Amino acid sequence: MFKPLGEISGAMTEEAAGPILHCFGKNQAMAALLMDDSIQRWDITGRKFLPPVLPLPTEVAEIAIHDNLAIVSWIDRELRVSRIAGYSMEDEWHPAFADKGEYRNAVSTNQDIHAPGSLWNHGMSAEILAMDIDETAAVFVAMNRGVYLIDPLTSNEIWRSEIPEWSPPWEGAKVESYTLSVHLGENQIHIFDDRGAWACLERSDGSHTEQGRLPFRGKTTGVWKGKSGWAITESGNKIHILSPEFTLLETKDVPGPVRHAIELESEWYWTGWRHDGGPNGVITRPEHGVWQIMIDKKIRVLCNDGQWSNHGLTV
Repeated sequence: MFKPLGEISGAMTEEAAGPILHCFGKNQAMAALLMDDSIQRWDITGRKFLPPVLPLPTEVAEIAIHDNLAIVSWIDRELRVSRIAGYSMEDEWHPAFADKGEYRNAVSTNQDIHAPGSLWNHGMSAEILAMDIDETAAVFVAMNRGVYLIDPLTSNEIWRSEIPEWSPPWEGAKVESYTLSVHLGENQIHIFDDRGAWACLERSDGSHTEQGRLPFRGKTTGVWKGKSGWAITESGNKIHILSPEFTLLETKDVPGPVRHAIELESEWYWTGWRHDGGPNGVITRPEHGVWQIMIDKKIRVLCNDGQWSNHGLTV
């Protein structure tokens, strides 16, 4: 079991530049999305945030990060324009436009739009709903278009497949659902919708192999993958711990939405709306936790105000 930890010592983590909407990434490879849609990358070596940058002055839809690779997607709902770009986390990211007016004029006049400093970038015909990335591939789900596996360094398509026909919440149910998350595994890709359904695709060719429903009735609100299973949150403020095959192992009530969960030595720790949680229960915190990372074998929580603090159950 993960042992309680003392206070961290030495030069500590630097705060973000402003209030945080969302964090994306894996472990310490992370970027924070700020209120103005600027992106602030986490410098693992320096233990600090790099200055925020606004590559495109429009809404960020999704970001996927693995080590030094990142993929960002944007959506402008008013102009009905979607875009995707690949980046090196260590390179300089540059703004493409001086302001939103200049950007919208470029879109309206059909000018070529580029993401300076990117490895590649493309216009898309649909919003990106979910993404994941590892060292050799990236997967994303495009609304009403399909599931795509690409080379993250070049964006070359490896294969594309249809979005699963989700298992309904009850027999004969006619309800709309949307793709909530996608997760790359060594041999399989798992996709989840927001109505409690899951589907599994073969990583090699995108063929659909299995699908089913999660063992609870509410809507799925968050999914995190660990080495020994899953942590999945349900509407109504519950977090479920499941096996790799989605057998329900444990359910815990939480005081509010969970924003991030990580598995450490087969135990799950999470943070969210004014609380931290783990195998020993739940403890309140004054702000909303949005991300957790391990630094010097200690869990640090990044809150929505941009400040860092120790996880409440490991102080």
